[in-house]
Amino acid sequence: MDESEIIGSWRGEDGGAAVLVLEKGGRFSANSLNTSYTGGAGVEVISKEVIKGKGEWSLDDYVDEWVVNLRFESGGTVTLRVATRKRELVLWAYVGDGESSIIRRPESG
Repeated sequence: MDESEIIGSWRGEDGGAAVLVLEKGGRFSANSLNTSYTGGAGVEVISKEVIKGKGEWSLDDYVDEWVVNLRFESGGTVTLRVATRKRELVLWAYVGDGESSIIRRPESG
C-alpha cells in the first residue's frame, strides 16, 4: 500500500460527524473521530470515545495489516486500521465493547 492511496478527507459512515483529513507530507486534522480512546495524554476528548485534534500521521505495516497511526501534537496516539469493504478502502477503529467505527471517503460528484 502507498500513502497516496489514503491521502484526503474521510468522513463518518452514513453521514456521521467524524472528519479526518490526511494531508500529503504527514499532517492530519481530526474532528469528532470515534475511537476507543477515552482521555489523557493530550488528545482532546469531546465526549466518551470521541476525539479531535491535529498532528502527524504515518502509514505502517503492522503484523500483515496496514494501519494509520495518528500522533497528536500535544501527545497521545490513535491507531486506525485500513481495510477494504465492498471494494472500497475504509479506515476503522474499535469503539466501546467490541463495536467498530468506520470512516470512508465521501462520494464525489
